[in-house]
Amino acid sequence: MKMVCDAAFLRRRLGAPATAMMFAVCVLAGCDHVTWVAPYNADLQKKASDMLSDVVAWESHMRSVAGTAAADPRDPDVEAKLAAWRGDVEAMAEIEIGIDPGATACDAFLAKIGGKISDSLKGVLPSAPAGTMSGLTPVTHCETLPGIFTRMTKQVTGDTPENAGIPFILDQQCKLPWLSDSYFATLQEGRATAGASSAARPAPKTAKAGIPTALQQVTAVAQCRSLFDPPAGTVHGNLVDSLVTDLDSIIYREGRQAPAAKK
Repeated sequence: MKMVCDAAFLRRRLGAPATAMMFAVCVLAGCDHVTWVAPYNADLQKKASDMLSDVVAWESHMRSVAGTAAADPRDPDVEAKLAAWRGDVEAMAEIEIGIDPGATACDAFLAKIGGKISDSLKGVLPSAPAGTMSGLTPVTHCETLPGIFTRMTKQVTGDTPENAGIPFILDQQCKLPWLSDSYFATLQEGRATAGASSAARPAPKTAKAGIPTALQQVTAVAQCRSLFDPPAGTVHGNLVDSLVTDLDSIIYREGRQAPAAKK
């Protein structure tokens, strides 16, 4: 008897508990193969598309303000942008695990996220690609782009030489030596309390910037802008090129799996 078990189809039709039971029956009955095929996910594609648009817009903005306080990694807006992207990557990782629990086997960041899922929930969901039940090589959604969430996480959080990502590179090439940490702390406080000052809470001090020499200014602009200017024959600067490629890859993968439009 020839049988093929499609995890995604069973999960959509029967739910997770019944799916797990059906896989056990399928293996005992001698299925030809058991595969974990994740369905197209519109939420994942949209989140990747939205983040891609944000990254591209940010690159254009940073190119225009390179060499100024607005491009310094200590600027509150820069810090907020990177924090938002960290949240975006984690949100996409959660969706990936939801549509393919076996994805934790091919991406370290997904494994880390998956470790936070409650044991009670894990009890009714497959913890590995169903293909492993039959001793065959599993087919997982994640295997099409192995390690992609680990790479994106490094890109938006890496702040050390050993784990160099956007934060570290910005610190090396866009941090302005004539502006102190206290300048940005004062700037942050001013934005946080804008419109909220009173007799009991006076307005914070105005941030005072240092004055660079003409050579310092020219050097700072050139050094920082080089991260955002696309090399000849390319579309994006070196700082975000890898992140854009990973986001494009997710969008393309989900698009290839999208249901065909009805005529």
